[in-house]
Amino acid sequence: MKKSNVTTLCALFLFLLIGCNSSSKKEIHQKTYVVYMAGQSNMVGQGHKDYLSDSIKLSSKVQFFDYALDANMKKSPNKFGPEYGMSEIISKKYPKAKFIFIKYAIGGASQFDWAPEYSKERAAVTGHPEFGDMYSTFFKLINKDIPKGAIPLAVLWMQGERDAVIPEAGREYEENMDHFIRSFRRDIEKDNLPFIIGIIDPEPARYTLKSGVVHSQRELAKNLPNVFTIETSDLPKYNDGVHYNSKGQMALGRRFGEEIIKLIDQKEKQGISF
Repeated sequence: MKKSNVTTLCALFLFLLIGCNSSSKKEIHQKTYVVYMAGQSNMVGQGHKDYLSDSIKLSSKVQFFDYALDANMKKSPNKFGPEYGMSEIISKKYPKAKFIFIKYAIGGASQFDWAPEYSKERAAVTGHPEFGDMYSTFFKLINKDIPKGAIPLAVLWMQGERDAVIPEAGREYEENMDHFIRSFRRDIEKDNLPFIIGIIDPEPARYTLKSGVVHSQRELAKNLPNVFTIETSDLPKYNDGVHYNSKGQMALGRRFGEEIIKLIDQKEKQGISF
């Protein structure tokens, strides 16, 4: 083959390669991604909306479904959670992509309340049997709100403080959370759906099982594929030593957002979607 022909073929191959990569990136930036947000009070969010300036708002590219409730099963319209910090950082990185945040959490919820095989008797141990079958409720909300073609991106999990004061729940935390993750992936039909777990950090002495729950969360990230953790110990809290304040909630959201960006970037480099 003539040298000129070889050169032409190489140039054509390079053009096609660059074109494919560009198309892949364009495709990723223009898709609609779904972020599932679940847990208890620090996912519900204890930030006060009067903290939010005009520059802090959910992006127009974010559609937010908020089904979070406080421990009295009521909405807290004047409070916010990690969705604002997360929207800020993700939308800046991917200004053309669309995101759906769907949040279901209840203040004081335990793993027993979130159990895929829900038991009212076991939930009674948590002190809040009125929460009902949270796992099934979340899936009903997901099936109602998520449009066809939207891509499940990750589950954000901020929960465990309640289990840290209930001996039975604390001892079983790793086993129960492992089962929750596997069940969620099975039922949403995404075997490798990423889970991003916020490490709990309650301070009062009554959280006697905190170290066990934290250890369990770290072990889950070591032993299960596509399970990640974010640190929270340096986030500012209210005087109760449990709930992140407005600044803390913004920082929590940004940390979740940074992990989501890593997930998308990883897939972008591989040239595939979730």
